[in-house]
Amino acid sequence: MGLISLPVTLFLYWLMLHYKKEAPFPKWGLLCLVIAGAVSALLASLLYAPVSSAASYIYGTENDKASFQWNLLNMFLTAGLIEEALKFITCRIAIIRKGMIRTWMDCVIAFATVGITFGFIENISYGMRSGAAGAIARAVAPGHFIFGVIMGFFYGRFLVSGQKKYCVLCCVVPVVIHTITNAFLQSADLGKTYLYLAFASAVFLIVTAAVTVIRVLRWQKNKTLDVSCTDCV
Repeated sequence: MGLISLPVTLFLYWLMLHYKKEAPFPKWGLLCLVIAGAVSALLASLLYAPVSSAASYIYGTENDKASFQWNLLNMFLTAGLIEEALKFITCRIAIIRKGMIRTWMDCVIAFATVGITFGFIENISYGMRSGAAGAIARAVAPGHFIFGVIMGFFYGRFLVSGQKKYCVLCCVVPVVIHTITNAFLQSADLGKTYLYLAFASAVFLIVTAAVTVIRVLRWQKNKTLDVSCTDCV
C-alpha cells in the first residue's frame, strides 16, 4: 500500500528538478539529497521508541494517554522536533558541497527533495501497517514536501539576507505546523470535536500541498527566487 504514493512522489521530484534543468546540481548532488532524506527517515524510525518513552515519562504515567495533551506532546517530540531536525541537519550536510546552492530557489529545491524522500519512505512504512484509505490520504497530503518547501524558503532567505531570524523560522514553522496537524489527526477518535479538527487538518494539508505546488511553479516561471546566495552556505 505504501507504493500508492509513488506517482505523487515522482511528480514532486519532477517539479523540483524541472527548475534545475538549466543549472543542474553538481555530479551526484541529487543523489546526495535523496540519501539525506533516506538517512533522516531511518534515523527517525530508530528514535521514535526512545523519544516516545521520554514523552511518556514527561507526561506522567498517572495521566490518561487517551487525550489531546498526550498526542500534542508525543507528536511534538517524535514528529515535529525529531523529524524536522533530522531533515534540516541531513540536508544542511548535503548542501555543504560547493555548487549545490547558488540561489534562494536552490534552497527550496534541496530541502523539498529531502522532504519528498523522507515522506515516501515513511509512506511505505505506514502503508504496510494501514489500509488503502490511509495510504491514499498520505499520498494526496504530502506533508513532508510542504514542510521542506517552507524550510527551504526561510533558509534561503536567511542566506540571502543574513538575518538569523529566518534561520530560526526555517526550523520553528515546520515544527509547529507538523506538530499541530499530526496531533489533531492522532486525536480523531477522542470525540466528535477532535474528529472535525482531524478532518480539517487533513483538508488543510491537501489544500496547502496544492497551493505549494502552484507557488513553486510560479517561483520557477517568474524566477522570483533567482536571487544569488553563492558562497553563503
